[in-house]
This record gives sequence, C-alpha cells and structure tokens, in this order.
Amino acid sequence: MAIELADARRWGWAEAAGEREPDLAALAAPVFGRDGGLVAILGLQGPVARLPAETRAALSEPLVAAAAELGGALGGTTAVG
Repeated sequence: MAIELADARRWGWAEAAGEREPDLAALAAPVFGRDGGLVAILGLQGPVARLPAETRAALSEPLVAAAAELGGALGGTTAVG
C-alpha cells in the first residue's frame, strides 16, 4: 500500500486493475481545494477489456488535467500534490 501511495503522489494519479473485482480497471486523480487538501477524486472505471494498461496510460494525463482544472474552479491549487 505504501508503494502505491508514493507512486500516486509522484505521478498525480493512481490505477487499479483486478484488485477489487477481477474484471474492473480504474484510474483516479486527486482534486485539491483552497487549503491544498484533498477535496475530491476524479475517476474513471470500466471493464479491463475496455481499459487495458495502454488505454489507462493514455487517459492518465487528461484525467490529471481535468482534476487540476476542477480544483482550480473550486479555488484550489492546480498543482499535483
């Protein structure tokens, strides 16, 4: 768990595939509020067949950008943790 958390902080997003459900894949990016704290998470999920590793990698940058834009609209920082 600590390794995954460190990776999520470094990359600005986290992913999972087959962890809770065998055929479920997910991506998530943090949304930071006015005080710099986490206020929400913006995420995508779907079947592993539709979100293979290559697709998750391609979607990570736009997901992080959307989370930063949402954080900015809420008066927060647009920088990743």
